[in-house]
Amino acid sequence: MVIEPLSDGGYLLGGNSQSGVSGDKTEINIAGTNDIWILKLDELGNIIRQNTIGGAGTDYLSALLPIDGGGCIIGAQSDSPISADKLEASWGGYDYWIFELDEFGNIIWQNTIGGDQNEYLGSICKTDDGGYLLVGDSNSGITGDKSEPSVLGDYWIVKIDSIGNIIWDNTIGGLSSDVYARGIMANDSGYLIGGVSLSGIGMDKTQPQIGTYDYWIVKLTTDGDIVWDKTIGGGNFDYFTTIINTNDNNYIVGGYSNSGISGNKTEASHCYEDYWILKINELGNIVWQKTIGGWGNEYLREIIQTNDNGFALIGASNSLASFEKTEDLIGLGTSPDYWVVRLAPNSCYSAIEVCNGLDDDCNGIIDDSFIYTTYFADMDGDGFGDLENTISECAGFPPTGYVIDSTDCNDINLLIYPGALELCNGFDDNCNILIDEGLALYTFYVDGDEDSFGDAGTSITLCNPLLPCGYTTDSTDCNVDNMDVFPGAIELCNSIDDNCNGSIDEGFTIFVYFLDNDEDGFGDPDISISTCLLPAPEGYVMDNTDCDDNNFLIHTPIIYYTDADGDLYGDPFAPVMLCELTAPAGFSANNLDCNDAEFLINPGSNEVCNGIDDNCNVEIDEGLSLYILYADLDSDGYGDVNNDTISCLANITGFANDSTDCDDTNPFIYPGATEN
Repeated sequence: MVIEPLSDGGYLLGGNSQSGVSGDKTEINIAGTNDIWILKLDELGNIIRQNTIGGAGTDYLSALLPIDGGGCIIGAQSDSPISADKLEASWGGYDYWIFELDEFGNIIWQNTIGGDQNEYLGSICKTDDGGYLLVGDSNSGITGDKSEPSVLGDYWIVKIDSIGNIIWDNTIGGLSSDVYARGIMANDSGYLIGGVSLSGIGMDKTQPQIGTYDYWIVKLTTDGDIVWDKTIGGGNFDYFTTIINTNDNNYIVGGYSNSGISGNKTEASHCYEDYWILKINELGNIVWQKTIGGWGNEYLREIIQTNDNGFALIGASNSLASFEKTEDLIGLGTSPDYWVVRLAPNSCYSAIEVCNGLDDDCNGIIDDSFIYTTYFADMDGDGFGDLENTISECAGFPPTGYVIDSTDCNDINLLIYPGALELCNGFDDNCNILIDEGLALYTFYVDGDEDSFGDAGTSITLCNPLLPCGYTTDSTDCNVDNMDVFPGAIELCNSIDDNCNGSIDEGFTIFVYFLDNDEDGFGDPDISISTCLLPAPEGYVMDNTDCDDNNFLIHTPIIYYTDADGDLYGDPFAPVMLCELTAPAGFSANNLDCNDAEFLINPGSNEVCNGIDDNCNVEIDEGLSLYILYADLDSDGYGDVNNDTISCLANITGFANDSTDCDDTNPFIYPGATEN
């Protein structure tokens, strides 16, 4: 059963029920054998509302977490099919069954999470991102929602968002059973998981088994990756049940134990099972521990830190008054009673300093007067230890699985250690940093095309003379991907060095072919291939006279003439050869221009009276009216009959149409002048 206080002074109760409508129960038992029963109580214990929730199978409450708004998150384990309140079928056996209730007890969402075997939910905690962490154990393979297989039962951690969707899952365990897991948010970041382990070193477990059952604590990142793990226990039976955060940013781990002084346990059990609680720091190291009980059995279930930083331990006991138990058993026979123990806010519970990694006598010094020795893990049992895997102990002798030596170079192979016989196996058997030294070596070359000739650039060297598959002792192949190419092969006309002599197609007549990109039968002189093939390969020709191999309409250059004045007539003295079908800008197909510097002078121009051959017909001012003009040197309007010129202009300065001047040097002498 779970009881959670609420902000309004009331309480939220959760448990299991097989009852129908009777007593305080107002709802029938659903078709299954066991249902979840949730009650809301006021501060005086009166029932405000209740809900019976389940399917046609068996449904057990595991966790109850109040949330803002008056609702709660319920965590259960269920084997029910789709029926009644259950909207998803069981994956197989028991699954995690997670759902949210609103303030009135209505289901908002739900998710059945599991694999093909059994999953047992231990706890739920709210995460910083608004989602939830589900912690329990599983023995399912990779099925359903499980992404990793279990061995014989492993911790199974599932991260979900605020509406139950899976973000990630992680299966954590060793080579045997690791079960009954519970989890909390870590003080710094990530999560702290605790449970019961029967495993030794292997898989996720890095420390050896101590007793039959041990506490196993695992620190995870927010993404579920393991940061560290700690195995805590004595030589017998140590059963983890709970873990909490403390106000000083450490943790209290609790359960029950019947171990004597052994392993991590510094106080012996009184007779049978006793409460065994430990304070550990953020690295999982033990700060202090306490064994509490009577002569019978004590089973610790919950730990609460009190307002004065002490602790309340809540569980069950069937002991009479003895040892730490001050009251006799109330019930009959050996049936246990509730037993609540209040611990004062004190971090030290032992006055005698012992070799245990703790400050037992509270003098600020851990294991004072003891000498610590570093021992090295010997996982393969060959007597030689791993330098990187150490433990410091003050007991004076190495713990099981550790040795004083640190020179093993492979601690998972008992045949590899300093002084071992070096074998032909690709390993440094004797830990001298050399592999297969002192042995005869053989070099083999990759024979990828299986022609018995190998690649000199790809080889392996072995101490075993047996030829490996895919290799040869020859290194003269020039093409390891073509079994027809090898030294001594017949040279073919194929542009390949078939016989690996460094020459291609030797002994054959070589022809040069030119690319005929536009397929006009004329080739590009700048792009050619040399081959012994006849006829020419597709796309090639023997001709190399194409001036434009991208235009099948032209292959021979055409003569064009510079047209500097842009009048479409070219200069006969400035010819150029161009690979163009039509004259480009600045050129003309004709050479008729007689003046390529004047736009208006060309064969298409009209002849004008300017003393120039405008139309390039080798005549000047032809076809125009002509006038006889006489020199008028004295500018009197009368010209000299003996000094004339012919012009297409009717009037020219310095000339006159009249030819009657008798003295062209005196402006006062002309026909009609006044006689003096």
